[in-house]
Amino acid sequence: MAEIAGIGRRIASLTVASATLSLMLAWNALAAGQPAPASEQAGAIREILAKYGLLGRQARDCHMPPGRDNVYVTYYVTDDTVRQGLIVDVSHHIFSSSRVISVEEIAPRILRFKQESRSGAFVTFDLHIDGQRVRSFESTLSTGEVLIRDGKLLAQGHDTDWMTKCE
Repeated sequence: MAEIAGIGRRIASLTVASATLSLMLAWNALAAGQPAPASEQAGAIREILAKYGLLGRQARDCHMPPGRDNVYVTYYVTDDTVRQGLIVDVSHHIFSSSRVISVEEIAPRILRFKQESRSGAFVTFDLHIDGQRVRSFESTLSTGEVLIRDGKLLAQGHDTDWMTKCE
């Protein structure tokens, strides 16, 4: 457990732009035994993501190549599953991915995501949408550890980045 806590502290020490990558690394390091959702949820998830234009890639700066300071986040569909992938290098290969378990509209232009990593760990986060921009505003790991509150990384106090839809 101390090792998992150490991972959480290291996440907080990274730059704001790489926070999304850090969350994925934490998800892969944690384990939570929660049941998988029914596959019929994938259609509803796709509908919500399409409504807000979230299928495809988002980045802090779409004109710059992906990298540690400009992680690309992509939502895509495979075999009736909606996934989130992270692209962190110029090869555009997905570095890590997680399955989107659920997405709900909790307020106008605010979506609550629950995602599961390949290791079975879970994270919940709220995504604020402003036109073509999105921003993580709240994030909690399945252990109860809060990583982002009110749009700030708790350990650093930095605002999370707005990400823009890349064409």
